Amino acid sequence: MDAPRARKIAARTRATAQPSWPRPAVEPDSSAGPADENAAGQEELADIIPLEIFDARKEAEKWW
Repeated sequence: MDAPRARKIAARTRATAQPSWPRPAVEPDSSAGPADENAAGQEELADIIPLEIFDARKEAEKWW
């Protein structure tokens, strides 16, 4: 590889290796979590309503 191309690749790698903004620190919250809600039964899940499957051939028969 020639030197100018290698320098260009190295510069791109350095530029994208670390984010240009500081990432916020994530603090674990032990008071709530998805596992806690389901285990305690605090929230009732909605009913599942199955939808019909679209059949293009059946729909095409309606047009003719």
